[in-house]
Amino acid sequence: MLVRGASQYIFYPAVQRILKMIADDAFGRIIELDSGFLHSSDLDPDKPINWKRLVEYNGLYGVMGDLGVHSALVAFRAGWEVCARRPSVPILCRCAPAPRAGWSLFDVGQRDDALEDARPARRPRLPWVLRLDRIMPGEKNSWYLNIYGTKACARFSLKNPRRLELLF
Repeated sequence: MLVRGASQYIFYPAVQRILKMIADDAFGRIIELDSGFLHSSDLDPDKPINWKRLVEYNGLYGVMGDLGVHSALVAFRAGWEVCARRPSVPILCRCAPAPRAGWSLFDVGQRDDALEDARPARRPRLPWVLRLDRIMPGEKNSWYLNIYGTKACARFSLKNPRRLELLF
């Protein structure tokens, strides 16, 4: 079975530059990768559950399947592989209004930060902090990527999509 996800974030000029820097080994040894996707779509406990949150329609992948593909795409595009995954934040709520009348219990985590280990091609493992959050007050589609290396560092966020911060 083949599963694919689409993300427009990979085409921002800053992200394209980061990908080129990875390919050119401009970061040196990468010390840490920090990426995430934050928004507040599920902050309201009275918001009806949509199909993405119902196990019966969408399975158990939770926020990782919903927001994770966006946050992991640069690492995957760079050819890095995930070595381990450890959830770090508990699920905050377990029931919400059903799409029809009444309340429904659901099993898909509404908040799921994750700590990952990644392995760049032909390199040692590195820590990867992958934060995925549907319950973050004040955020709305805040996708970000930070790479910290021994030769260079890069920070990018959709909060200011025309800005790429580089440290050499």
